[in-house]
Amino acid sequence: MRIKIAPTLSLYLARQFLTQVLMALGVLSFISFIFEIVELLRKTSKMAAIPFSGIVEMAALRLPQSVQQLMIFAILFAAMHCFFRLTRNQELVIVRTAGVSVWGFLWPMMVSVLLLGIIKITIINPISAVMLARYEQLDSSLAGGSGSAINIAGSGLWLRQQDATGRDIIIHARSVNREDGRLADLTLFFSSGPDQFDRRIDASQATLADGAWHIPQGFINEPGLPAQPSGEVTIPTDLSLGRIEESFAEPETISFWQIPGFIQMMEATGFAATRLRLHFLSLLSQPFLFAGVLLLATAMSLRPSREGGAGKMAAGGTLLGFLLYFINDVVQALGMHDNLPLFLAAWAPAGLALLLGSAALLHLEDG
Repeated sequence: MRIKIAPTLSLYLARQFLTQVLMALGVLSFISFIFEIVELLRKTSKMAAIPFSGIVEMAALRLPQSVQQLMIFAILFAAMHCFFRLTRNQELVIVRTAGVSVWGFLWPMMVSVLLLGIIKITIINPISAVMLARYEQLDSSLAGGSGSAINIAGSGLWLRQQDATGRDIIIHARSVNREDGRLADLTLFFSSGPDQFDRRIDASQATLADGAWHIPQGFINEPGLPAQPSGEVTIPTDLSLGRIEESFAEPETISFWQIPGFIQMMEATGFAATRLRLHFLSLLSQPFLFAGVLLLATAMSLRPSREGGAGKMAAGGTLLGFLLYFINDVVQALGMHDNLPLFLAAWAPAGLALLLGSAALLHLEDG
């Protein structure tokens, strides 16, 4: 006979589980925060004096990103510890004796973990993106920065570089052909000082190759003078299409809500958005990955009550967490290099965790 779990018991189990998740996440985040401070102190030890408050600020800016990465471990350890406590206090035994199956007492935790996944991608991720972008700005300034800046917007590609004299050249291109390095509707602004532009070149097309911008034909515009044909123009640069593509913002610094629009802008400009698409699909799979981790943790934590071995459970949980991370990295690398479809690369870890966890629980419950 199948017994329906009472709402009071459902709320109790969900509260116990969420409490354990928050405690585990807090401990892991604090450890990560301390390690980040130590790493920043080591990194900046040979640089100019940086106040300790600045180091703490940078570590705090990176904390939400660490929280996102540690959530899978927090859920894993929290689920195992929660079931271990319920078993040790005989609460789980009473629930099972009342006729409630493993799926019956698991569903409140499953709903909780799905909500955690949704909160992660819709709230924590956007906050983390803003703070991580700020962290990278500070980190870049500590490293000395670079003479070039690259940005992509709805109007196309924007670049900034410096000439041999150190003056800025602002470059705008409507679109880019990655096959031959050809840029369409190019405009170059030449400065004579800070925020002072004295010349502009407009060209229907140009080519970026061999360390230079090659403009076959364009028009020079100067204040107070009519536009004049420029003839062929070659401007040295240290940029390349590969470096431009690598210099785009890391997916982790873009909010979940902004990724679709950023993908459209990149593809409209002519650049591939494979990394962003894979990152976006991976974010969508997070709630289901957390659900799979919960199933695996449940299957592992139900064994110690029968066989003894809480130490083995903890060691197995740690190994399982790192194994999931390894599998995730491998399949995403395959997806990035077009060896796997992006959807499969993004959803494979979640699907694998769900299948293995369900199979293990079915074996324990019915076998």
